[in-house]
Amino acid sequence: MMPQFKTRMHEAAFCRTLNLIYKDEWNVAEEYYTPNEDFLYFTNKKDLEKKIRDISNDFENYQSLIDNAYSKSLNYTTDNFVGKIRRELEEK
Repeated sequence: MMPQFKTRMHEAAFCRTLNLIYKDEWNVAEEYYTPNEDFLYFTNKKDLEKKIRDISNDFENYQSLIDNAYSKSLNYTTDNFVGKIRRELEEK
């Protein structure tokens, strides 16, 4: 098995969604976002259910995570990725 980061997390953050991410052995999400600042981890079904309940009961308390992730997601557009690749190729 190999880790793989899907663009869904960027898309969700761009749509101002609170990301709940399964904490696996790779934690690839941390390459782009900061836990407890931009998203929340869950470790198992029981933990996920508890977090969903807590968030549903106190959603306003999680708005800063949504706003933080949204701000970072603006850095992860196709134009920015292509620009980064172009700059790296030009440096070589």
